[in-house]
Amino acid sequence: MSWTKLIRFVAVDGKISFGDAIIDDAAKVLQKLEQNELYALELQGSDPFALITTGKKLQVMHLLPILHPSDVPIIRCIGLNYIRHSKVTY
Repeated sequence: MSWTKLIRFVAVDGKISFGDAIIDDAAKVLQKLEQNELYALELQGSDPFALITTGKKLQVMHLLPILHPSDVPIIRCIGLNYIRHSKVTY
């Protein structure tokens, strides 16, 4: 893996990218973003587990979710009452 603090973001040039946030304390990401001081090393690719660093430092304008809804076409949920619903009664 070529990243430690993965983010997906809109850079100041408007380009949407994955990046490795350049920050020591992950708890301060939003603070740095609000102060226009959040930067990331650009990562190329569309699979978060196969990204390649370009070495290019980009300023982050807006954070995005890591996964886009089209990346997760099926959502499967199992609730606590799954057993009750799965029992067949005759």
